[in-house]
Amino acid sequence: MEMGAEFKHLRELKGYSAGAVSSGIVTLNRLNAFESDEGDIPLDKLRALLLQMGVSLREFAHFCERMEINKGTLRKELNKAYAAKDVNRLQALFTMLAPENQEPQRLQFYGRMTAAGAYYELTGTKLASAEELQRLVDMLLETVTWNESEVSVLHATLILMTDNQVFMLCREVLGSVAGIRPWNFALYVSAWSAVMQGYRVLIQRRSNFVATLARQIDRTEPMAEAMLQNRFKYIFLNAIRAAQTTDSMQTRARVRTVYGWLVPIGPEELLAEARKTSIDVLGLDL
Repeated sequence: MEMGAEFKHLRELKGYSAGAVSSGIVTLNRLNAFESDEGDIPLDKLRALLLQMGVSLREFAHFCERMEINKGTLRKELNKAYAAKDVNRLQALFTMLAPENQEPQRLQFYGRMTAAGAYYELTGTKLASAEELQRLVDMLLETVTWNESEVSVLHATLILMTDNQVFMLCREVLGSVAGIRPWNFALYVSAWSAVMQGYRVLIQRRSNFVATLARQIDRTEPMAEAMLQNRFKYIFLNAIRAAQTTDSMQTRARVRTVYGWLVPIGPEELLAEARKTSIDVLGLDL
């Protein structure tokens, strides 16, 4: 989206007509051409148009930056900040993606909540309000066909949700994975990764929903053989769960053995997550 289109989007969010904004500054035809990215407007005229809406140039630049993030760079920005453990950047992204009104754009809201989940993972501090989290849960539960944006925000925010919310949403995803597999294998893998994240969250909390979700997973069509990481992650989490239920030398040895299976196939992110889970649940350093 170019500057003119971004200006138009801001104008519509603010509830102004093109005629009201352009009055006394530029012709309506010129504003329409600018908003269609078919013409330019001098900086002094742009400043005057923005002031008609009570917006400064600095605020407009800030708005354009948020739009740029929403266009597809957000996931890259979030992943970069999370990998670098840059909590200040994550907090800035969360603030930057605050809604203009009570009905935020879906992708903007997903980005804000993803930043909140990543921030909590690193700091243990919640940025999102309970109302925002409930809004996200409601939006995801209304999902008919899951896409990458929805699966991604779910994966990032499961750690913020209640046990019941985690279970309900993982159950919804499990009900869709078989239908996703034939037409979008990458999304199929991401969906299973989100379910594994939910299972891990419930195990770490010693939730009463763990056994129920495990039964749901086992009743679902088995993961594709090509999904080695998720398949072995599930085996590892089940080993953690067994040791959590019956803590013994044998069950702990099983955890170490399965972790050894992960090492040749897992990226460092997966291995770090496995080690953290083992320490958090069992106090066992792998």
